[in-house]
Amino acid sequence: GSDSGILWSYQASDEILFISQNRPDGYFYLTTEDDKLHIIKPDGEIYNVIQLPAAPFHQMSDTGRSPALFIEPIILPDGTIIEISDENTIYAMNIDGEILWEHIFESAPAEYPIQYELGNLYFIDNDAAMNAFDKNGLKWRFQTEAADIPADGIAVDQEGNIYYVVTDYSKGYLQAVSSEGENIWVVEAKTRDFYDELHISQDGKYLSLAEDLILTGMGELIEYQNAGDTDEFIFASNGQNFVRSLHTVSEWRPGSEGIEILGSGIVSEEDTTLRPPLGSSADSNGIVWLYYPETYTGGGIIVVWMSPDGEILGNHLFDRNFQTIISMDMDRSILTECIWFDDTNSIDCSSYSPYSQEAVWSAILQDIPSFNGGYIDGNMMYVFGENDEIYLINLGGPTAP
Repeated sequence: GSDSGILWSYQASDEILFISQNRPDGYFYLTTEDDKLHIIKPDGEIYNVIQLPAAPFHQMSDTGRSPALFIEPIILPDGTIIEISDENTIYAMNIDGEILWEHIFESAPAEYPIQYELGNLYFIDNDAAMNAFDKNGLKWRFQTEAADIPADGIAVDQEGNIYYVVTDYSKGYLQAVSSEGENIWVVEAKTRDFYDELHISQDGKYLSLAEDLILTGMGELIEYQNAGDTDEFIFASNGQNFVRSLHTVSEWRPGSEGIEILGSGIVSEEDTTLRPPLGSSADSNGIVWLYYPETYTGGGIIVVWMSPDGEILGNHLFDRNFQTIISMDMDRSILTECIWFDDTNSIDCSSYSPYSQEAVWSAILQDIPSFNGGYIDGNMMYVFGENDEIYLINLGGPTAP
């Protein structure tokens, strides 16, 4: 790609910990090891460097079940910066570093917060309570009576109702809370895998937790045939719903037997080595992405693409290592893989589609000074250098990811 190249670079004051999500005006927010927040304009000029009052929140796992939790600054739609600190406080500030409000936790966060499109911020704390904040501070804190240990699941529907999973270690419970912080319902999970991720359908009518399917309006578990063989439900962003049993993926809709199967597809040994998939997702076009391990000991990931009617469209193997950057565009059904070559100081990028076994786009990005990881956001790639610098690279090209 002749259009590809470094747009700008920035030398940070210390090791870069986070790049927070962009504001609508395109500013960038870097948090560094020395507890500074660097705010950079879209053209790469520095706007402000703020010395944070305390280190960002981080908590090492003491259960071995989940990794360490690090919480980066969160930028609300109006530009308010929310910081959760290592001193059990959450505070807001503006782009000039002025503190707008501060709140002391009753209990520290147990999970990374999620942001709802209305500008609210939610997180579960270590006492299994749900906390809701907005740009003005704490809205409410809801303490469930179902159990006092947080599990991993949290989801929000279009109405702002929040669903999350708590446990007493022996059983899991799904708790529904209104947007105003009031109890809606509690239902006991049947699945033993209640630490799995909680998913919500595009229309907000269904929750899934492993093989459990819950009707959100009623708080009822849906009984359906072959539930014991189900591994997971998959909700596509275009509204299609799927269910997976090992290598078989089926589209479903509500029916008299709980769910009605519309059609199925099976992943064969030709497409993968038939070890169980590590997970799955479905994109805006109803294409199901299944992620298989390359070998028993790890290695790369084989992505198998399946059409909504069960046809295997193709697959692609990519490596999992620090020299590889992967991006999955779920709106356009495109996987982009960028690989760093230190002998030539270049990054080789290619994009793949379910409908083509050949790359649909490629570019070689040359003269990259150093590489220590990075990620892709739209047509831009952020590359971390080895000496606390960051490069913004234009991937370029009309078919770039």
